Amino acid sequence: MLLVCACVPRRSLAGAALCAALLACSGGSSPTSALVPISGDGQSVLQHAEMTTPIVVQITDATGNPVVGAQVTFAPTPDSEQIASTTTATGSAGTAGWYGTFHAAGLQHISASTPGLAPVTFTIDVIATPFTFDGVYDCSFDGGPPALRPMHIVSDQVVDQGDYGHVIWGGSVDHTTGTFSGFYHPSLDVYNNMSGQFAVDVTPGGAAGSGTYVQGGPVGSGPGTWQCTRE
Repeated sequence: MLLVCACVPRRSLAGAALCAALLACSGGSSPTSALVPISGDGQSVLQHAEMTTPIVVQITDATGNPVVGAQVTFAPTPDSEQIASTTTATGSAGTAGWYGTFHAAGLQHISASTPGLAPVTFTIDVIATPFTFDGVYDCSFDGGPPALRPMHIVSDQVVDQGDYGHVIWGGSVDHTTGTFSGFYHPSLDVYNNMSGQFAVDVTPGGAAGSGTYVQGGPVGSGPGTWQCTRE
């Protein structure tokens, strides 16, 4: 409750006593500002996917006007350490926001704070997504530039996307272990007997693989190495 002491004539002892009591009750001053959540609390997002709705807070002064240029820090509580802290300044509406990607499923928490005010906490329900290697991969051989054609994995199988009149990519990845075997044959260059390992990580794209091949370059050369990263 905000108590306001109106002007009281000094000659009125009763009025002066009442004013003093009101000031004492209110702590001697009015609240300077407030940090409040605006949107984004309680939303559900998919694991490893970027949030579509940011979390937003607003800072206002004692009269309810927005505070511009205040520093707000968005940070995880200890049970959601996979999110980096981000500090940003409030804009013309006194608001600041954050969005990102959660790599742990379950209820996750992000606090928003600014010096001198009580922090607020947002709760996000992160829905677990199935473990998969499916996607489009940029691949290179022997540390060179990306191959002309990316590799497509659908349901753990390499799906050929070629238009050369012959199969370009082939192979499969084991859903449980990430073990890969396959080949890449764009034209005269042949990368046969590709073998290696895929693994899911927390970087954008979410998966990468590497390994060796037996034969490549002009037919008869090799062996060598390959690397693939999901787009």
